[in-house]
Amino acid sequence: VPVIVLSNNDGCAVARSDEAKALGIKMGEPLHLIQDKVEAHGIRVFSSNYTLYGDMSRRVMTTLEALSPRVDVYSIDEAFLDLTGINRVVPFEDFGRQVKDTVYQNVGLSVCVGIAPTRTLAKLANYAAKKYPATGGVVDLTDAIRQRRLMERVPVGEVWGVGRRITAPLERLGSTTALQLAEADP
Repeated sequence: VPVIVLSNNDGCAVARSDEAKALGIKMGEPLHLIQDKVEAHGIRVFSSNYTLYGDMSRRVMTTLEALSPRVDVYSIDEAFLDLTGINRVVPFEDFGRQVKDTVYQNVGLSVCVGIAPTRTLAKLANYAAKKYPATGGVVDLTDAIRQRRLMERVPVGEVWGVGRRITAPLERLGSTTALQLAEADP
C-alpha cells in the first residue's frame, strides 16, 4: 500500500513508502498538488508525529550505544558507529546483522546497516542495504573490490552530499556513477 507522511500542518509529503515513490510522489511535494494521485491510487496519508519520532529515535540510539563504545548521532534516524576492533571478535557483516536484529528486538523497527571505512562509503553501503533485498539489510564495504563494484552501479546523485542540483553538472562532465565521480580529476 502506498503511504505518505505529511509535514507540520499536513502541508507536504516528508516521508514516502517505496510504493508512493513508484507513483511519482516527490519529497516535499504539497498535498494539494498530489490529491488526485492520492485518490486514484488509494495512497494512505498520515500526519507526522514528532513526539513519537523523537521517542523512537531515542530508543534506537540507546540500543546502538549499548552495542558500540562510540556512537555519533547524525540525525533523528541516522547514526555512525565506531567499529574499531569489532572484526577481531566477529566479522563485520555478522555484527551488522546483530545490530539490525537487536534494534528490531528492542524497538520494533527494521533498520538497514552499511559498514565501510569512511562515512561516505558507509552511506553508500546503507543505500545498497535498502535497495537490494538480497543483502538482508546489511552491506559490508570494507573490501575495496566490493566498494568498486557497488560504485559502478550507483548513480552519482545517490552519493552523500551530491544532491539534485549538483547531479546534472556532474553528469555533463561524464560522472554518471559514484565510481566515475570518485575517479574524476578534481
